[in-house]
Amino acid sequence: MELYDILMFSSLLLLGAGFFYREDVKHRFRAAGWVLMAVYWPFNAPYYIGIGDYVNTFFCLIALPFFFYLAFQEELSFRRNEEHRGLEFIAGAAFIAGVPYYLLEWLPQISGPLIYSVAKQSVWLFNLMSGEHFTALPPTYVDGELGSSVPEVNIRIILACTAIQSILIAAGVVLANHGVLRQKVKALIMNVTVIYGLNIFRNAGVMYLVHYGITDFETAHNTIAKTGSLIALIILLFITFEMIPELYDDIVSLAQLPKRPIRLRK
Repeated sequence: MELYDILMFSSLLLLGAGFFYREDVKHRFRAAGWVLMAVYWPFNAPYYIGIGDYVNTFFCLIALPFFFYLAFQEELSFRRNEEHRGLEFIAGAAFIAGVPYYLLEWLPQISGPLIYSVAKQSVWLFNLMSGEHFTALPPTYVDGELGSSVPEVNIRIILACTAIQSILIAAGVVLANHGVLRQKVKALIMNVTVIYGLNIFRNAGVMYLVHYGITDFETAHNTIAKTGSLIALIILLFITFEMIPELYDDIVSLAQLPKRPIRLRK
């Protein structure tokens, strides 16, 4: 585990403490968590630049001012002894989504079987679409990254290809909001099922486009697949709004932070 990984995990634990703790000091916990997260994300920018993923590069770079801004808002809440539903919501969502993901990333005993399962299902769908008989190999490490290779297509399925990030983000957003538990459970099941299924289709589609020379891997994966995934996630978000109306209020509350008066208590 690298130093910046410890930084990230510490930030998530602080956000979790701030989400579950009820006293005023919870704002200080969350502020500290956002500061550590602001420092962490720019470390990832060189990796995404290296693989040509400029969307994630952009998000890594804007993370620094964005998370510092959230830390400032939490300090404001502490000094004014004030609750803010949007700040509570985003801290809880980050904790719920982040902790399981980084545990998966650091524990190959869990991530390995997940990667292999997604790889086999993706190849099965590709074979169904193409009439081929390809096979996904058991996960191995290449350049320090665990992945399942599909030799005939020269493609590796890694943890990021399992859609676990999107699934956990959906879980964080659904479970951390102020909605009714029964509706949140229904929305969670719907999101997980749809995201997982669409991701299998996305992986198979990338294999198809690359194997048959329709386009290169970077275009298939970083442009076509990511654009499709973004559209699907936006549609899922609107469906989730319908299922959990309170989620809309949480997000609107967060979006209205710039309008919040900067007035400290004496």
